Formats: sequence, structure tokens, C-alpha cells
Amino acid sequence: MKRILIIDDDTDFNEACRNMLEAVDYEVGVENKHEHAYQTIVEFKPDLILLDVLMDNKLAGFDIAETLAKDKKFREVAIILLTGYFMRTGLRDLQHEMMTKWENIRYVLDKPVKPATLLETIRKVNL
Repeated sequence: MKRILIIDDDTDFNEACRNMLEAVDYEVGVENKHEHAYQTIVEFKPDLILLDVLMDNKLAGFDIAETLAKDKKFREVAIILLTGYFMRTGLRDLQHEMMTKWENIRYVLDKPVKPATLLETIRKVNL
């Protein structure tokens, strides 16, 4: 069973996403505090991370993605950024830059994301 870790401070989103993913046979972990994210990654050992950018009014998701990209143990773990950050700020060029800078970021999806779109994107990552 493939393991997906959701790192997002929106507990309602986390619960809905967990329920949807477990219904299609993924093992799902959730972390809603960015300061605990790395330890949760170490313990859960995900195949894929669904990562929010804006947590606690910070760009914590970028920090987490950068930490993972530099870590030999986790740089191959695929990340899908789930965020409204690029859409709200109009910084679409930054979105492309992040995907180029950190190869582990495979896709960026704008929130709110439709469940079918999320599942389709997860399958594109070969999970």
C-alpha cells in the first residue's frame, strides 16, 4: 500500500482528503504543524507528500520542500504542492521556479482542489 502524507494546517481539508484517499486504498498520515513536519516524515516514510505552502501565515511549505530536497534520504519523495498562494499573489513564474529548483516538487495544484483532480494528479506520480 502506498503511503501519502498530508502536511497542511487546515484540519477540515486534512480530514476530507484523508477519507477520500483511504477510500481508494492509500495509507494516509497527517501533520498539521509545520514545525513537526520533518519528524513526521522521518517516522511515516511517505511515498508522496501533499504539502500546503501557507501554514500559520508563513511560507512554511517552501521551507519543508527545500529541507527535503537537500536531504539524501528524502530528496526522491515526490511532493504535490496544494496551495492558493500562486493564484492569490499572481506569482506564476515563482511556481515554475520552485518546480525547477526542487525536483521533488512534481505538481502544483491550486486550492481548492477537486477530489477527482487530486486523485488524477496522484496517479500521474505513479501512486
